[in-house]
Amino acid sequence: MKNSINGEVKKLTAEEFFELFSEEVHDALRAAAKRAPFIVAYRNHQMDSSRFGDTTACIVGPYCTFGSLEAAVKNRLGNLPSNFQYPIGYLETKELEEG
Repeated sequence: MKNSINGEVKKLTAEEFFELFSEEVHDALRAAAKRAPFIVAYRNHQMDSSRFGDTTACIVGPYCTFGSLEAAVKNRLGNLPSNFQYPIGYLETKELEEG
């Protein structure tokens, strides 16, 4: 899937996805992932921003900010250019149940 910053939004394994985040939030990510079919990682790429490198997870599905994976990877998070976060990868949450 394409996004507007670095080309591809990759499908990630659970291990790859959790490596993007501090171990302190892994339990919270697992709990959130139970509520939706996908969870997408977004990252700030603005090198002159104090938020550079910040990574956020967003669950995707019915009753979420983004109802579909396609909508999630075509959009960004944030309301100011210095805070924009773009999708970098996604996890199918069913992988957490299998693993």
